[in-house]
Amino acid sequence: KRFAFERIYPTTGDFALMVANMDGSGDEKLASHKADLWFAGSPAWSPDGKVIAAFLGSWEGGFHYDVETVQVDSREEKIVTRQRWNGIGGIQWLYDGSGLILTATEKGSNVAQIWQVSLPSGNIRRITNDLNNYSNLNLTGDSRTLSVVQSDVSSNIWIVPGGEVNRARKITSGKDEGQTGICWTPEGKMIYTSTASGNLDL
Repeated sequence: KRFAFERIYPTTGDFALMVANMDGSGDEKLASHKADLWFAGSPAWSPDGKVIAAFLGSWEGGFHYDVETVQVDSREEKIVTRQRWNGIGGIQWLYDGSGLILTATEKGSNVAQIWQVSLPSGNIRRITNDLNNYSNLNLTGDSRTLSVVQSDVSSNIWIVPGGEVNRARKITSGKDEGQTGICWTPEGKMIYTSTASGNLDL
């Protein structure tokens, strides 16, 4: 039995997808890229042990992640979908090798959802569609049941006059208000970010 992992070579700037025996011996490089492309997350073996699926980060056309498969014997790499996710989580194979289940964040959002990628077509189906965040994805052996950690994080903007905590007052009432930036205008109004609509807006 072998396991797959990523390795960084600081002297050359290479990001490599590796396999090794369970005791750490016999490490072998399957694929590698320079700093403009990098493997990320935890790679996943196909049920037949012939293919490894992994997230591949890239700066081409703007920062994003793709899903790539690597044939273990031939080392052939293939981008299976051009969804271009903004953030990544876990990735798992369906029991029959017909696709992948993964958690990832799409462009314009800051919460990871659960997705299915069909192979070899690369067609994408969104399984969840809410404002929760999903992580630590696992599938049962028959792929009929998945377990996942669901996080529900709320944030709002508060004003504290004169730094007096006992006078603090909440001025927003949405779910995800002011997550990544707040500033005052010269007129005393406030500009802030919110994902309450499902997208990152001002």
